[in-house]
Amino acid sequence: MTATNKLGLELLQNAAANQTLANTTFARLNQLVQAGVVDKDLAAPPSSPADESLYIVGPSATGAWAGRDGQLAYWLITAGAWQFINPKEGFFLHVNDEDVFYKFTGTAWEVFSGGGGGGMTNPMTSIRDLIVGGTGGAPTRLPGPTSEGLVLTRVGNALAWAIATGFSNPMTAGGDMIIGGTNGAAARLAGGSAGQVLTMVAGAPAWVTPSGSGGDFKSDGSVQMTGALNLAVRASHNTDSAGGVIPVAKVAASNTITVFGAAALTGMAGQPEGSERVILFAQALQITHNGSSFNLLGGANIQAVAGDWARFASSGTNSGWTMTTYSRYSGEALTSFVGGRLTKALDEADYNDGGVGVVDGELNLGSRSNTLVAPGNPTITRFTGGGGKGATRRIIFSDGGTLVNSSNYLDLPGAVDLALQSGDLIDILAVSATKWRVVGGMRKSGQALVAGAGFTEAQVRATPLTGLSTSTSGQIAAADTILAALGKLQAQLNGSVFRMETIATSTAGQTSYAVPNGYTAGQIQVWFNGVLLQPSEYTATDGTNVVLQTGAISTSDVMQVGVLGSLRTQDDALLQYTVANLPSASANAFKQRWCTNMAGGAGVVVSNGTNWVRVADNTTVTV
Repeated sequence: MTATNKLGLELLQNAAANQTLANTTFARLNQLVQAGVVDKDLAAPPSSPADESLYIVGPSATGAWAGRDGQLAYWLITAGAWQFINPKEGFFLHVNDEDVFYKFTGTAWEVFSGGGGGGMTNPMTSIRDLIVGGTGGAPTRLPGPTSEGLVLTRVGNALAWAIATGFSNPMTAGGDMIIGGTNGAAARLAGGSAGQVLTMVAGAPAWVTPSGSGGDFKSDGSVQMTGALNLAVRASHNTDSAGGVIPVAKVAASNTITVFGAAALTGMAGQPEGSERVILFAQALQITHNGSSFNLLGGANIQAVAGDWARFASSGTNSGWTMTTYSRYSGEALTSFVGGRLTKALDEADYNDGGVGVVDGELNLGSRSNTLVAPGNPTITRFTGGGGKGATRRIIFSDGGTLVNSSNYLDLPGAVDLALQSGDLIDILAVSATKWRVVGGMRKSGQALVAGAGFTEAQVRATPLTGLSTSTSGQIAAADTILAALGKLQAQLNGSVFRMETIATSTAGQTSYAVPNGYTAGQIQVWFNGVLLQPSEYTATDGTNVVLQTGAISTSDVMQVGVLGSLRTQDDALLQYTVANLPSASANAFKQRWCTNMAGGAGVVVSNGTNWVRVADNTTVTV
């Protein structure tokens, strides 16, 4: 087959598929005549091209365009494939997305500028020539100006260089100024000397050397300022935008800079030695000490809050900045530490007598004081706020309350709920971000929150006794846990020590005991060799006798009858004694008394069968 040299159009031949050739030729003409190109910079063919859309293939082409750099590519739906045309020198196309005409030089596509034989001919022949519109708008050469001072203006109907009208230029040397002379005529004012200032002398501008209270101010104090010096408008900087460093431009913009952002403030860049800057903190962020280029008071990081400000002095561009002043928004001191030690008493903030509320069992510790008041007899299941692990707080319960033990939120003594009375206080420690532990406290009476047992663990029965779960008024509730000393009428109820009054102890052969008037059968409990008997094992008759149903007691057996109604805690009133008149310890084994004058102060004492000892530390009572 034969194709034309210019556009590569396939010529029809006898016995050829003329319909296909004709269609191919028409498609090629359709692309090249009055052509408009969609884009000329794509390296990969578009995924969904429009039918007949034409492209100039970009460099480093890929996919179906691979190896076709600079060629024309158009999509035909009838062919279902890309068609390609090798451009020839002189091809002239409009690129639609740029709205610019391009020509093909034979090797590359270039923007058509109108030169090189197309458009107008360049009439310029010399440096400084201009092209202006001549007769009929034809481009015409306007020679450049022949001397200095000429201006381009209109003369008649054409542009020409001419001497400027108006006043003549009176200036003759560098630094001259034009001022209004006599009657406003333009006059020359020669440039002044170094250090002179422009001022009015006898009604005319003049350069003079400053003297007296006028002129500029100098470091030697020879000229005094006569008005306030206003600094540049405060600059601002987001620490997130420059890795925590205030850049040179912001440091140079003003003596006062406001910073904000989530990133820490880690330094300042630029400015010579001796410069000072004031930094205002618009929000809470950390100021990071590095000991070399950013030195802070105390030599440690500072947690700034909104409204704080600091003053820094530069020790040189390469030596960094040193904090010279820091002031809290609240007016309080930055720190009470010097060299890692307190230099004076550290007083905590006043606690709020109005109290803090408990919402859905949660008490928020986010107060400005380490001591809080919890009013209203609340039930508290968890604490929130108050800082992270290691934080401490003291809480005063003005009306009592209840703390609920929890493996997730609250560690309480004995791992059981803690009932608090009016005036009691507790000390708590955060052991994680969400969990607190009661590490101390005191009843309003001065006694411990949880009293000591007064006897060793070996003497405590390992399993709860049965038969003490009746909820009759004055007796033990079903949910309570009781541990009793073997053979002794003493017990722990939910971590607090109790004592039962013994009304009778058996002797050999004895099986019945008189019951004091005023006690009911439900208040009588019987132990046989340290084991609590069930009611079916004895008969309790109100006001008469308690009869053991197991037969006669031998010499080695011990039977004890107690009155449950006299159960009491160590917090209740106890009989008071002095060290000198405490009763016999051996005759009052495991009984408790209140001693008023023992060493260490008044407190509860218990008999271990040999001596009276302090319940708090198990030491023998002395004066």
